[in-house]
Amino acid sequence: MSRSLMTAALMIALATPALAQTADTTSSPNVTMPDLQTITPDTSTYEQREVAAKPYAELAVKEMNIPKMVSTMWQPFVGLAAKKGHPLDDKQKAALDALYQKTFDGPMRDAMLNENQVIAKAFTMQEIQAMNAFYTSPIGRSILTKMPQVMTAIQPEISAMVQKTMPKIMPEIKAIIDPKKK
Repeated sequence: MSRSLMTAALMIALATPALAQTADTTSSPNVTMPDLQTITPDTSTYEQREVAAKPYAELAVKEMNIPKMVSTMWQPFVGLAAKKGHPLDDKQKAALDALYQKTFDGPMRDAMLNENQVIAKAFTMQEIQAMNAFYTSPIGRSILTKMPQVMTAIQPEISAMVQKTMPKIMPEIKAIIDPKKK
Protein backbone atom coordinates (compact mmCIF):
# COMPACT_ATOMS: atom_id res chain seq x y z
CA MET A 1 0.00 0.00 0.00
CA SER A 2 2.80 2.44 0.81
CA ARG A 3 4.30 1.93 -2.64
CA SER A 4 0.96 2.85 -4.20
CA LEU A 5 0.75 5.98 -2.08
CA MET A 6 4.31 6.89 -3.04
CA THR A 7 3.45 6.33 -6.68
CA ALA A 8 0.36 8.51 -6.34
CA ALA A 9 2.39 11.22 -4.63
CA LEU A 10 5.00 11.05 -7.38
CA MET A 11 2.30 11.31 -10.03
CA ILE A 12 0.81 14.34 -8.33
CA ALA A 13 4.23 15.92 -8.01
CA LEU A 14 4.91 15.35 -11.70
CA ALA A 15 1.54 16.73 -12.68
CA THR A 16 1.71 19.76 -10.43
CA PRO A 17 3.92 21.96 -12.64
CA ALA A 18 1.61 21.38 -15.56
CA LEU A 19 -1.43 21.94 -13.42
CA ALA A 20 0.01 25.03 -11.82
CA GLN A 21 0.42 27.10 -14.92
CA THR A 22 -2.86 28.62 -16.10
CA ALA A 23 -4.96 31.75 -15.77
CA ASP A 24 -8.41 33.22 -16.33
CA THR A 25 -9.19 33.70 -20.00
CA THR A 26 -12.43 35.59 -19.43
CA SER A 27 -10.62 38.78 -18.44
CA SER A 28 -7.96 38.66 -21.15
CA PRO A 29 -8.74 36.32 -24.05
CA ASN A 30 -5.90 37.61 -26.25
CA VAL A 31 -3.07 37.53 -23.77
CA THR A 32 0.33 37.98 -25.37
CA MET A 33 3.40 36.21 -24.16
CA PRO A 34 5.72 38.45 -22.17
CA ASP A 35 9.36 38.83 -23.11
CA LEU A 36 10.77 35.36 -22.47
CA GLN A 37 14.36 36.27 -23.28
CA THR A 38 14.99 38.87 -20.59
CA ILE A 39 14.80 38.12 -16.89
CA THR A 40 13.92 41.18 -14.88
CA PRO A 41 14.45 41.68 -11.15
CA ASP A 42 11.38 40.71 -9.16
CA THR A 43 10.13 43.52 -6.95
CA SER A 44 6.74 41.94 -6.29
CA THR A 45 5.56 40.78 -2.89
CA TYR A 46 4.50 37.26 -2.02
CA GLU A 47 0.91 38.51 -1.74
CA GLN A 48 1.02 40.01 -5.24
CA ARG A 49 2.38 36.78 -6.69
CA GLU A 50 -0.22 34.73 -4.82
CA VAL A 51 -3.02 36.86 -6.29
CA ALA A 52 -1.45 36.66 -9.76
CA ALA A 53 -1.26 32.86 -9.54
CA LYS A 54 -4.84 32.35 -8.27
CA PRO A 55 -6.47 32.44 -11.74
CA TYR A 56 -4.08 29.73 -12.87
CA ALA A 57 -4.99 27.49 -9.95
CA GLU A 58 -8.70 28.03 -10.60
CA LEU A 59 -8.33 27.31 -14.31
CA ALA A 60 -6.27 24.20 -13.61
CA VAL A 61 -9.08 22.81 -11.48
CA LYS A 62 -11.67 23.79 -14.09
CA GLU A 63 -9.77 22.40 -17.08
CA MET A 64 -8.11 19.36 -15.51
CA ASN A 65 -10.11 16.16 -15.52
CA ILE A 66 -9.57 15.37 -11.85
CA PRO A 67 -11.76 12.23 -11.82
CA LYS A 68 -9.69 10.82 -14.66
CA MET A 69 -6.47 11.66 -12.82
CA VAL A 70 -7.79 10.00 -9.65
CA SER A 71 -8.68 6.92 -11.71
CA THR A 72 -5.01 6.52 -12.60
CA MET A 73 -4.06 6.31 -8.93
CA TRP A 74 -5.64 2.91 -8.29
CA GLN A 75 -4.42 1.26 -11.50
CA PRO A 76 -1.32 -0.28 -9.84
CA PHE A 77 -3.63 -2.50 -7.80
CA VAL A 78 -5.01 -4.05 -11.00
CA GLY A 79 -1.55 -5.21 -12.08
CA LEU A 80 -0.58 -6.20 -8.55
CA ALA A 81 -3.69 -8.36 -8.12
CA ALA A 82 -3.15 -9.97 -11.53
CA LYS A 83 0.49 -10.75 -10.66
CA LYS A 84 -0.72 -12.47 -7.49
CA GLY A 85 -3.15 -14.59 -9.51
CA HIS A 86 -6.27 -12.65 -8.54
CA PRO A 87 -7.24 -10.53 -11.54
CA LEU A 88 -9.87 -7.93 -10.71
CA ASP A 89 -13.24 -8.05 -12.43
CA ASP A 90 -15.15 -4.96 -13.59
CA LYS A 91 -17.15 -4.79 -10.35
CA GLN A 92 -13.97 -4.72 -8.26
CA LYS A 93 -12.42 -2.08 -10.52
CA ALA A 94 -15.57 0.03 -10.22
CA ALA A 95 -15.46 -0.33 -6.43
CA LEU A 96 -11.80 0.76 -6.37
CA ASP A 97 -12.60 3.73 -8.58
CA ALA A 98 -15.55 4.75 -6.39
CA LEU A 99 -13.40 4.50 -3.26
CA TYR A 100 -10.58 6.57 -4.77
CA GLN A 101 -12.98 9.18 -6.18
CA LYS A 102 -14.69 9.53 -2.78
CA THR A 103 -11.34 9.71 -0.99
CA PHE A 104 -9.17 11.82 -3.30
CA ASP A 105 -11.33 13.99 -5.60
CA GLY A 106 -12.13 16.68 -3.01
CA PRO A 107 -8.66 16.83 -1.45
CA MET A 108 -7.02 17.04 -4.89
CA ARG A 109 -9.31 19.92 -5.86
CA ASP A 110 -8.52 21.69 -2.58
CA ALA A 111 -4.79 21.16 -3.03
CA MET A 112 -4.91 22.44 -6.59
CA LEU A 113 -6.94 25.50 -5.56
CA ASN A 114 -4.23 26.32 -3.01
CA GLU A 115 -1.50 25.79 -5.57
CA ASN A 116 -1.18 29.54 -6.05
CA GLN A 117 0.53 29.69 -2.64
CA VAL A 118 3.21 27.24 -3.78
CA ILE A 119 3.57 29.06 -7.09
CA ALA A 120 3.93 32.41 -5.28
CA LYS A 121 6.81 31.00 -3.24
CA ALA A 122 8.57 29.29 -6.15
CA PHE A 123 8.18 31.71 -9.05
CA THR A 124 8.77 35.37 -9.78
CA MET A 125 5.96 37.62 -10.98
CA GLN A 126 7.47 37.52 -14.47
CA GLU A 127 7.39 33.71 -14.47
CA ILE A 128 3.81 33.65 -13.20
CA GLN A 129 2.76 36.08 -15.91
CA ALA A 130 4.46 33.92 -18.54
CA MET A 131 2.70 30.80 -17.22
CA ASN A 132 -0.63 32.62 -17.20
CA ALA A 133 -0.11 33.88 -20.75
CA PHE A 134 0.81 30.44 -22.04
CA TYR A 135 -1.87 28.44 -20.26
CA THR A 136 -4.65 30.84 -21.23
CA SER A 137 -3.70 30.44 -24.89
CA PRO A 138 -5.52 27.78 -26.94
CA ILE A 139 -2.35 25.67 -27.10
CA GLY A 140 -1.71 26.00 -23.38
CA ARG A 141 -5.28 25.04 -22.51
CA SER A 142 -5.07 22.09 -24.88
CA ILE A 143 -1.90 20.92 -23.15
CA LEU A 144 -3.53 21.33 -19.75
CA THR A 145 -6.52 19.18 -20.69
CA LYS A 146 -4.23 16.43 -22.02
CA MET A 147 -2.07 16.12 -18.90
CA PRO A 148 -4.25 13.37 -17.33
CA GLN A 149 -3.66 11.29 -20.48
CA VAL A 150 0.08 11.81 -20.11
CA MET A 151 -0.04 10.80 -16.46
CA THR A 152 -2.15 7.74 -17.28
CA ALA A 153 0.35 6.67 -19.93
CA ILE A 154 3.45 7.16 -17.77
CA GLN A 155 1.97 5.88 -14.49
CA PRO A 156 2.65 2.16 -15.13
CA GLU A 157 6.32 2.89 -15.87
CA ILE A 158 6.66 5.06 -12.75
CA SER A 159 4.91 2.46 -10.62
CA ALA A 160 7.10 -0.35 -11.93
CA MET A 161 10.24 1.71 -11.38
CA VAL A 162 9.25 2.56 -7.80
CA GLN A 163 8.30 -1.04 -7.00
CA LYS A 164 11.56 -2.34 -8.47
CA THR A 165 13.77 0.29 -6.84
CA MET A 166 12.31 0.62 -3.35
CA PRO A 167 13.49 -2.77 -2.05
CA LYS A 168 17.01 -1.96 -3.25
CA ILE A 169 17.23 1.40 -1.51
CA MET A 170 15.11 0.67 1.57
CA PRO A 171 18.14 -0.35 3.68
CA GLU A 172 19.81 2.96 2.81
CA ILE A 173 16.63 4.89 3.58
CA LYS A 174 16.36 3.17 6.96
CA ALA A 175 20.03 3.92 7.70
CA ILE A 176 19.52 7.59 6.88
CA ILE A 177 16.31 7.88 8.88
CA ASP A 178 17.52 5.94 11.91
CA PRO A 179 21.33 5.66 11.88
CA LYS A 180 21.32 3.98 15.32
CA LYS A 181 19.75 0.82 13.86
CA LYS A 182 22.44 -0.59 11.61
